[in-house]
Amino acid sequence: MFTEMFITYQSWIATFTGGNEFAFGMVNVWALTVIAFLLRSVPKTVFYLLKRQLTTTLSMNNGGHMEKETMINFMTWIMPKVNSKWSRTLAVDTYFKDSQIAKTGLGYGIHFFWWKKRLFWIHKSKLDSSGSERQKEEISISTFGRSHEPFNLMIEEFIPKQKDDEIRIFQLSNNGEWEYYTSTIKRPLCSVAMNKEIKNKIIDEIEHFRNNRDWFFKKGLPHKLTLLFDGKPGSGKSSMLKSIASEWSMNLCIINMKYVTDKTIERGLATAPKNSLIVMEDFDSNPATKNRMSMIESNDDEMIMGLTLSGFLNALDGVNPIDNCIVGMTTNVLEHVDAAIYRKGRVDHIFEINEIDGIEVKEYASYVYPDYDFSGLTFKSCLGCMLNEALLYSKDDPEKFIESLHGNGVIEYATNTKLPIDQNTKFVYND
Repeated sequence: MFTEMFITYQSWIATFTGGNEFAFGMVNVWALTVIAFLLRSVPKTVFYLLKRQLTTTLSMNNGGHMEKETMINFMTWIMPKVNSKWSRTLAVDTYFKDSQIAKTGLGYGIHFFWWKKRLFWIHKSKLDSSGSERQKEEISISTFGRSHEPFNLMIEEFIPKQKDDEIRIFQLSNNGEWEYYTSTIKRPLCSVAMNKEIKNKIIDEIEHFRNNRDWFFKKGLPHKLTLLFDGKPGSGKSSMLKSIASEWSMNLCIINMKYVTDKTIERGLATAPKNSLIVMEDFDSNPATKNRMSMIESNDDEMIMGLTLSGFLNALDGVNPIDNCIVGMTTNVLEHVDAAIYRKGRVDHIFEINEIDGIEVKEYASYVYPDYDFSGLTFKSCLGCMLNEALLYSKDDPEKFIESLHGNGVIEYATNTKLPIDQNTKFVYND
């Protein structure tokens, strides 16, 4: 059939050219060129069709903070398995988390490795960085076959399991991207020495926030909660924030207010990982947040480095709303903060956290040393840091705990109480 079609085609060309051999040849060359042009993509199409049917590919990139962490985990896991002597492209690898020494890593291109008696190949390539200071990259891992099981096993192996007793800590980088920093042991709420009424109010507000996401949407409100803790240094503000993240297994995302700009803080708040507690400790350390009237009266010429008051306010409740996150801010002197920051609607609740009364100090002592009898002692109010100091000093010895608190004037002995220490002992707490 093909032969008959070809003969018919040649006869038609000969008739069309009037038997002129030169014209006959030129038309044939033209026809073959057109056919080759039309069929030029067939080999590539067939190749990619076969590739899709015969191989399976897993892709990842370092575009976001979570994606970057995943890629770091993969590169740390894969490097011992890749036989780099077969790789033609190398790079100084920055993916190794556990080493400060530069190592040879995978360059852009294709690399092969064997895992679980199966051949895999990696294709590393650049992505459009969209003005980012960090080069964005993509990695594709492929193998023969259509089963997803090898990749499920691979993911299970290279992504570390988060322990139930740990929370993850992220830090906001200078370009406004969240970077994984470390994991830390959870701190239970009951271990934080704080006024019980204030602690219960904080817990109630967080419970309402976490259990009523639909309520926020129905009322047209962004699902975020902003808490401001005001109090003396050492009153337990930071400890409470860590225990909040621990109690509800949230990510702890830290913003250093000294180094942020309008752009970085807006981006950071808008892109924080879901289910996070965003912490801005001593947020009034940045001059942009200080009370405008006090700055005018004191002729404060301190230069605002990158962050403006309007930029900070827009980041807290601007057009890019924070979603499914809690923001916790701390300050030692609320009067130094511009009132526009903590107005109603922008900051949801302000909690004044200062000294703990004597009854709660005694309850804390009984919590850390449940088998010791503190009935012969009178406790005075104190800052939470004094209890932490006493606990670190005493370890598992309750009498040393009493010794430290007595030295700081927190404990008085009854007249008939035998003193475990010299009454002249004095401990000075330096905040």
